[in-house]
Amino acid sequence: MLYFFLKIHMENQTNTGDQNSQQIGQNPVDQSVQIPEKPRINYWKISTLILALLFFGISGLYLFSVYRTNRSGLKITPTQPPLSSEFVCSQDSDCVIGIQATSCCSCPKAVNKELVGTKDWELYEFGKDYSSQQTKSCGGTVACKPCELPERPICSSGKCQFPDQTDIQPSDNQKQKTGVIIQLEKTTYRPSEAIVFTITNNTQNDVYYFPETCASSLVQVFIIPDDSSTPIQGDQKVCMLAPSVETLLPNRKITNKIPDKTLSKMVSGTYKVKFYYSTEKRDRFGIGEQSIVESEALTIVK
Repeated sequence: MLYFFLKIHMENQTNTGDQNSQQIGQNPVDQSVQIPEKPRINYWKISTLILALLFFGISGLYLFSVYRTNRSGLKITPTQPPLSSEFVCSQDSDCVIGIQATSCCSCPKAVNKELVGTKDWELYEFGKDYSSQQTKSCGGTVACKPCELPERPICSSGKCQFPDQTDIQPSDNQKQKTGVIIQLEKTTYRPSEAIVFTITNNTQNDVYYFPETCASSLVQVFIIPDDSSTPIQGDQKVCMLAPSVETLLPNRKITNKIPDKTLSKMVSGTYKVKFYYSTEKRDRFGIGEQSIVESEALTIVK
């Protein structure tokens, strides 16, 4: 009996061991264990982002510095507009004294000679009254400022202008700003063309002279280079009366032209115009010691 019990117990133990062995056998030892992947870092994206931030940051700083500089008073010089073709020139001979007499309060200007004859522009004549040619209204009652006596225009920096409007050195004749001066309208003329001149008293004293009459000449013309010879004169006329002395007040001027009787004898060549005057008046018909002032040379061409 005891033997039978022990035998059964041992068989149960054997079966239990076999089952445990089968369960262990059913769990494979070589089955792999799944480990979660670590995230990969994209270095290209990171470097691109850093460079973009640096670029925008530097650009922002630059624009901000420019803005502050402009605010602090930096002045940008605007582009100079091109010169109008009315004043453009390449040499002095391109420039003339013109006037647009139809406009309000018109005064002579230094313009390109090609402008004359267009847009109501014409050559300016000394001593001529242009008031009757004004057609454009000034917009009411206007007192026009007197025009200054224009000088011979020059071409400076590609623009026609008067010498006193430039910084260049004037010619010897233009340097003579003080004292009594005589100026010509231009320096080149055609035969029989009117030669207009202006005499200005830039002193603080009265100047006395003889006017143009049958017995006296306001100015005298000499041929160059032989200007020491007798002046060119027209046909002499018999005058019954002696010329009376006239006065040119300080800072005043007179405009006249070479008499036709003298002009008719001025052929092609080079000439000078001389003005005789005195600062002393003796009586109605006499003056003191005379002084002479001469113009720049003028040329008559055929």
